[in-house]
Amino acid sequence: MHTLGDFQVTLHRTMADLDLPPVSDALIEQTIGKGSKHLIRTLLAHQINRPELKDVGQACPALSVDALFGRAWQRYQHHYVDINGQFADVYPDALDALEALAAQGMPMACLTNKPLGFATPLLKEKSLTHIFGPVFGGDSFVRKKPDPLLLTKTCEALGTSAARTLMVGIPATMRRQPTLRAARWCRSRTVTTPVSACKTRLRPPGWTRWPTCQSACTPSSNDVRPRRMYFL
Repeated sequence: MHTLGDFQVTLHRTMADLDLPPVSDALIEQTIGKGSKHLIRTLLAHQINRPELKDVGQACPALSVDALFGRAWQRYQHHYVDINGQFADVYPDALDALEALAAQGMPMACLTNKPLGFATPLLKEKSLTHIFGPVFGGDSFVRKKPDPLLLTKTCEALGTSAARTLMVGIPATMRRQPTLRAARWCRSRTVTTPVSACKTRLRPPGWTRWPTCQSACTPSSNDVRPRRMYFL
C-alpha cells in the first residue's frame, strides 16, 4: 500500500499548526523509513534551519526541535488519525493477487512500521483485513528494527521459521538498510517487489524461478515454495 499521501497531508497540517513553513513533499518522501518520531524530528530540524527562520531560532530557544517536538507529535497524531487511509492507495492488482494467494491457502501476516492503532483501521479502510492473519505494528514488540525480533516473532505467529518464509516489500521500503539487516540476521528470504507484480506462484513477470534471496541466507533451491508469507 502506498501511504505517502497520508504522510504528506498529515505533515503539512502539522507544520501549519506550528506556524512553520510548508515542508516539501520530496523531503517527506526522502525521510520516511525510520519511524514517525525520527521523521518529525528530522523535518523540524530542517524547517527551523531554513534561511527565513535560522536567525529567529538562534535568538529564540523556544524555536528548537526539542521545544517543538511535543506539540508536533500531538498534532501529528491528531491529523493522522483524522485522515488515515484517505490519501493512501492500494497498489494496482494488489488485492486480486492477495486474494489469489489466500485462495491457495497461503497463510499471510502483515508487519508494518505504523503503530498498530493506525495499521488496523487502514487495513479495514482498504478492505484488506480478511487477507491477513496476524497483524503487527511498529509498537507491537519491545524492540524495533533492525532487531530481527520483529521478523522472528511474525514467523512464530505464522507457525513457521524465517528460512521457510518469504518477506515481500515495496522497493522503496526494502532498500532501507534496517529491513535488510533484520532479514539477514534471521535468514529470511526477501523480495523487493510490489505484491501487484506477484502473479503465478508469486513470481514477478518474466522470472522463471523463485526470487534470489537478497539477504545473506543461501537457500538450497530457489524453486522451493515458501510455507508462509508476510508483507511490509
